Amino acid sequence: MTNRKNTPSWLDKLGREYWKRIALVVQVDETNADLVALLADQYSTYRQATNNIAKHGLTYESNLTWKPNPAVAIRKQALDNIRQLTKLVGQSAPPEARDKLDEIMGGG
Repeated sequence: MTNRKNTPSWLDKLGREYWKRIALVVQVDETNADLVALLADQYSTYRQATNNIAKHGLTYESNLTWKPNPAVAIRKQALDNIRQLTKLVGQSAPPEARDKLDEIMGGG
């Protein structure tokens, strides 16, 4: 069985923090460790994109035309991935853990 201390080394700092939060409510083992890692990674991507949008705005000017900030599309894709991965991780968790997982990921 994997525990909170066995966070994947490839996760960035924010991803590792979310791995630990998720592992508090979902039993992480060899059957779901990769999914939990991907979920934590996507949450980190979502947060980074959100921070980029907050700092630089939804659009930017280039060659006298306004273009969408690429972070908007990155954030949307990460959110879609989070929704899918949360469902997959939650399928193996007891109902009370699913509710807590939704809260951690911002859905509750």
